[in-house]
Amino acid sequence: MKSNFDIFNDTILPLIKLMKLQQLLQDPGYKKKFVLEKLLAHFLNKTREELWIDSEFEIDSETLITIQKAYREYVEDEKPLEYILGYVEFFGVKFWVNEHTLIPRPETEYMISALTEYLQESQLSDFVLLDIGTGS
Repeated sequence: MKSNFDIFNDTILPLIKLMKLQQLLQDPGYKKKFVLEKLLAHFLNKTREELWIDSEFEIDSETLITIQKAYREYVEDEKPLEYILGYVEFFGVKFWVNEHTLIPRPETEYMISALTEYLQESQLSDFVLLDIGTGS
């Protein structure tokens, strides 16, 4: 059975030449706005702020299909956004990820920051820190 996205792509999308960014951002069919913004920013090579500033920007139908497919993978297939984008930022560094790698979690960033702060404040000079069984 075809999903709503497939029906849209097969029947309505060929009739649409361009869609304004603002129309897509305000479409009530997209419940996960943060995800939509991340996908738009990624596929249009813009920052999330630029999406709102340049809301009259027109998205061609091919790019729109790509964005909708990625959104569907996230919502319907429950594919992690990081795998769809192909990267994740961790401590400001971009790491390439795929379904064969683990996704660094924000909680890990917090834990490392807290540990770093503790070690700096305690002024320990003789310690060993082990990272065992983590990562891909």
